[in-house]
Amino acid sequence: MGILTVASSDSNAGSQQGGYTLAIYNEIVAALTRMSPPIDAFGIGGSVGFGDNDEMADLDFFLLVPNDLYKEFTSRFSEVIWHPKPVVANRNRGFTSSFGYQFTFIYEDLSSVDYFINCPITLESTPMARKTRVLYDRSGYFTTYHRSLPGRTDDLLMYIENTKAELIWEALRIRKYVKRQDYIPLVHRLERLRLVTLAFERYLNHGQYFIPRDADKWVSRDLGNDVIQRLEPTFPSLNEASILIAFRAIWGYATEMLIQADIHNQVDSGFRNTLATLGAQ
Repeated sequence: MGILTVASSDSNAGSQQGGYTLAIYNEIVAALTRMSPPIDAFGIGGSVGFGDNDEMADLDFFLLVPNDLYKEFTSRFSEVIWHPKPVVANRNRGFTSSFGYQFTFIYEDLSSVDYFINCPITLESTPMARKTRVLYDRSGYFTTYHRSLPGRTDDLLMYIENTKAELIWEALRIRKYVKRQDYIPLVHRLERLRLVTLAFERYLNHGQYFIPRDADKWVSRDLGNDVIQRLEPTFPSLNEASILIAFRAIWGYATEMLIQADIHNQVDSGFRNTLATLGAQ
């Protein structure tokens, strides 16, 4: 497969393309290509891969290496990767389920690049995978994998099951912190519950694939003012009454949407009773 470049209306190689320049993007693509082998394939993900990036976007590259070289490659990646600018900070986040081994490099102009490294046995179907555009593929495996990702109907079943589990998990954590009157982690869990709800909202109404931690980006632009207004009561002050109001607002929003989306009767009466019980507690 040939190497693709980010489309730009400006032919100037130094034109701004997100939080970086088109020239830097092409230099990184060329550098990754020179690292093949051991790199078998790579693609661009995130907003750039999906084509909805703005001037503040960063770069998210997804790399594929063979199974037998994965450990050695990830252990030496920081030493061998080429940088277009001086690095002022870097972060090795290690292996994260669904994403792979992650490295972040921040440059002197405060632009940044994330690298997510996988091998065939670590690849998983994730919202980010939906946004990944394959740029280089020696064997064709990476391309075939992305084309074989499940369709919307299959994903709806998966999203409902995941959302059910996420709602119960967060509610159990919230209940624990309520009983302890520990408000700081309680507010944090409300934020997590809000993100789970937003990720599900995006999928149901726009077919967009988001992991919860990224679901709060561009809410007004993508989901409209009605969703903004519904979210406003879910931001509490640090007191018991305000937190209770916020929880009821986000819990009602999430459970209502989950039940309305349940076209395959996955949300049975037992689960609905569990939701009601946790909501009341």
